[in-house]
Amino acid sequence: MSKTFVRRLETITYAIRDGRSISFGEFSEMPFLFPCCEEQQKTASFFSTLNTQISLQEQRLEKLKHIKSACLDKMFV
Repeated sequence: MSKTFVRRLETITYAIRDGRSISFGEFSEMPFLFPCCEEQQKTASFFSTLNTQISLQEQRLEKLKHIKSACLDKMFV
């Protein structure tokens, strides 16, 4: 959705009755910038680690909720 991408895309689209159509052949030849394989792997590893940390924190939160619930139950005996 970047302005640069949309401008590049406009060069390979053509108008049809209800909108615009993209030429697949021309689209497949558009140059795209993307990170090298090593950087992609590091990014994937970062998000994997982040997901693990989120899961651990969610588990910790659930334990704290149970402790809170138990404390409230004992407080109102």
